[in-house]
Amino acid sequence: MIPNERSFTFGRVVRLTLFAGLAWGLVLLLDYLSDVLLPFVTALVLAYFLDPVTNRVQHVVKPRVLAVLFTLVSITLTIFLVVWFMIPMVGNELADMGRTVSKMASDSELAQAAKERLPENVWEEVSEILKRDDVKLYLTSDGAMQMVKDTAKKLLPG
Repeated sequence: MIPNERSFTFGRVVRLTLFAGLAWGLVLLLDYLSDVLLPFVTALVLAYFLDPVTNRVQHVVKPRVLAVLFTLVSITLTIFLVVWFMIPMVGNELADMGRTVSKMASDSELAQAAKERLPENVWEEVSEILKRDDVKLYLTSDGAMQMVKDTAKKLLPG
C-alpha cells in the first residue's frame, strides 16, 4: 500500500462525497440533454476539422465569411456528388447480390458448391437466413431503397 501522509478527515470525506455526487449529477444531466447537445457537439467537431481548410481558402478569398461559405458549399457539393454517384453502384451490387442469393436459396449448382465449401453448421445457418422473406426483400433494389428510407427515418430528425 502506498503510504499517504494525509489522513481522511471528516471535511475531506465530505468534499470527496460532494465531488462524486456532482460528477454523477453531471453525467445524468448530460445523458438527459444528449439529444439537445448532439447538434452542438457535431458543429464543434465540424468547425474543428474545417478550420484549417477555411484558413487555406482565406489566403485566396480574403473575407473570412466568404472563405467559410466557400468551404461549406464545396464540402457539401463534394459529399452530394459522391453520394449521387455511389447510390446507383450500391443499388446494382445489391441487385446482383439478391440474384445470387436467390440462386443460392434454391437447389442450384451454386447452392451445392457453397454447401461443399462451407462447414455444415454455417451452411445450415446461411440457408435458414436466405429462406427468410425479409432478407430476400432487402436484397432487391426496391428493398435496398426501403432499407435506406427506414434508416434515414431513424437517423434524421423530423
